[in-house]
Amino acid sequence: MVRQTSLDTYYQIKDNGMLSNMRLKTYGLLFEYGAMTANELMDIAKGEYPTMSHQTIESLGRRLSELRDLGCIKEVGVVECSITKRQCIQWEVNGELPVKREKPKTNKERMKIASILIGDYMENRAAFDNLKEALNVLGGQNV
Repeated sequence: MVRQTSLDTYYQIKDNGMLSNMRLKTYGLLFEYGAMTANELMDIAKGEYPTMSHQTIESLGRRLSELRDLGCIKEVGVVECSITKRQCIQWEVNGELPVKREKPKTNKERMKIASILIGDYMENRAAFDNLKEALNVLGGQNV
């Protein structure tokens, strides 16, 4: 049985275009069919989307980790996949809206941030040294 919060979340995601087409298809299958492995999802997708190419069906499975990183599905645990009979991660929706993560910084951006932080540190260090010297003069002792 689908919880009302999950149902509300699903329609909010769908109606507001919060996920790309392929991510929404993947999320929709998990929502409709419940917890499953990537291979089980792809097997169901073959029936749900009969005109979809094999490569596109496979790409649905690759959307799972992206949806997890967006925070709207979760790993339930490791189970025996009904398709491969191997131990696989089982996935399910979690009732949360997707949250866009900040893109990783490029090396150039990291160097710029590091430069700013080093500059701030040096300014603070100089201010600290000045304060320490003033305290020494006032108190006549080393800090």
